[in-house]
Amino acid sequence: MENVFITLMSFCVISGALTQNDAREVENVVTNQAEATEYLRQFGYVPQMSRSSSRMMSEAILNYQEAIKSFQRYAYIPQTGEIDFATMRMMNTPRCGLPDNYVQRRHKRYATQGSWPRGRLTYKIHNHTPDLPRPQVDSVIAKAFKAWSDVTNLRFQRVYTNDATLNIRFASYSHGHGSPFDGRGKVLAHAALPRGGYIHFDESETWTERSRQGTNLYWVAVHEFGHAIGLLHSQVRNAVMYAYYRGYQPNLQLHTDDIQGIQSIYGRPIGGGGGTGVLGPWTRWGSCSKSCGTGVQSRSRTCSNARCSGDTRESRNCNTQSCPTIGGGGNTCVDRNIHCAYWQRTGECTKSANYMLKFCKKSCGVCNGGETCIDNNQHCAYWQRTGECSKRPRYMLTNCKKSCGVCSSNSPNGGGNNGGTYTWQTIVGACIRGHNDKVINNVGTIGDCQSKCVREGTFTCRSIDYASRWKTCILSRQRSPVSRPCPVPGYTFSKLIR
Repeated sequence: MENVFITLMSFCVISGALTQNDAREVENVVTNQAEATEYLRQFGYVPQMSRSSSRMMSEAILNYQEAIKSFQRYAYIPQTGEIDFATMRMMNTPRCGLPDNYVQRRHKRYATQGSWPRGRLTYKIHNHTPDLPRPQVDSVIAKAFKAWSDVTNLRFQRVYTNDATLNIRFASYSHGHGSPFDGRGKVLAHAALPRGGYIHFDESETWTERSRQGTNLYWVAVHEFGHAIGLLHSQVRNAVMYAYYRGYQPNLQLHTDDIQGIQSIYGRPIGGGGGTGVLGPWTRWGSCSKSCGTGVQSRSRTCSNARCSGDTRESRNCNTQSCPTIGGGGNTCVDRNIHCAYWQRTGECTKSANYMLKFCKKSCGVCNGGETCIDNNQHCAYWQRTGECSKRPRYMLTNCKKSCGVCSSNSPNGGGNNGGTYTWQTIVGACIRGHNDKVINNVGTIGDCQSKCVREGTFTCRSIDYASRWKTCILSRQRSPVSRPCPVPGYTFSKLIR
């Protein structure tokens, strides 16, 4: 039985040969029975057989078919026992160079072999790939080590001397190691288990970061560093320690199986409260801080340990459209806070009149179309507090409209008024009211109430009392209000100045 595997090829059927075009993206591909047999031998599914073996041919065939099934079981493909198309395609999938011969002999998901005697390990980067800037390679390597230190008591420190515990190199083909690389594709990297101290990346690959093109350096580095500190390949397909490369994954996190495996060697992080350092799912995005004009909304996720490698909170802009304007003069009639409508229902238009008049005009119903309601003098707010709106009404009502609460409204002609432009003095939540000459229900805003006043035809309307909570408009022929008990939530008194 000098070459039993060549003989076995006549007993195993290839049900779908993989053409060279199917595997053109890699240099060293599996395209036939002999190459598939060598692949199984390379990764530990078929043992090396001596020339003096006296094993019967039938037994050899049976063992070979079981080896194929073992590979197919690990690869999550149908267990046909034949080198079929699906099997060859999986054999040409990029992967780690460490053998899988231990996979068949265990039932638990993760496997370990060896450990380092101390919790602080040093590493040296001997050279860099030209595919990425040197600082970016350094950052990815440090981040990959951090993925493991976040869930264990291990600490990693970069050094520049020749006594590093772990030595990282980029190399290609034969590089002074017993397992030469095979060119682009298939084996991407390999690493020694603890006490070996080497980690090699195949320079024939195109290494990338944060890209679906090429080979993601971070994913491969996390996987190989797992070997370097004692983990073998996992049977869990979604684990980082699964043998096959799964491509770029934004926000890659260790699988629970990876974490349980490494913690079985080195324990959990000190002070971690027994947690595993696993990030939970993101919550839904919260409410936007503004209804228009660019607000901010946030979301969060939990960390099962005090130390997680990813962010637990993030924010983004929302409602970036411009705020609408009301009236020909451009007076902005919007709510500047998402809670305005709720505050209006709880009476804040009266309780917090200064704030609400400024930031919740729409909900409080104090929007007046026409020219923009602003102060033309920087001292207006101070003058308003010292009573100048009453002492010098001619100047203040012209130049300090915002502070004095006087904004103009273009209303149509109507009733006993002279038509044209009407000016209103509005007091939100004041302890005064107009005379009850006419009551109109279901009035949407105070602006609508003012329009009904100037259009009133049965008497000359000079002031209004608007109850925003009940959408009630009270018209009065008197400009001078009467007092009422305080506080009265939701009421706004407005008198016609001109």
